[in-house]
Amino acid sequence: MNGTAVVISGIALVISLCSLYRSVRNDRRDITLRLHESLIDPKLQTGRKVLQEMRDVESLSTTTSDCRQHGPAVARMLAA
Repeated sequence: MNGTAVVISGIALVISLCSLYRSVRNDRRDITLRLHESLIDPKLQTGRKVLQEMRDVESLSTTTSDCRQHGPAVARMLAA
């Protein structure tokens, strides 16, 4: 009876480790997909292109349309 309990505990441990490995792998995949989706967002791409063209801070204009384009890209750059 004692040997059976050890075998069942061992099997439970293996199943737990397998499920942990699988969840970590799925979490990594989800993070990669979320990052990819955020990088291909058209608004962020436009903002990054504009920021690439304007190298220095003084050349950034403060019009409302420009701020809408720059805002998400700048926020992403500051968060990184």
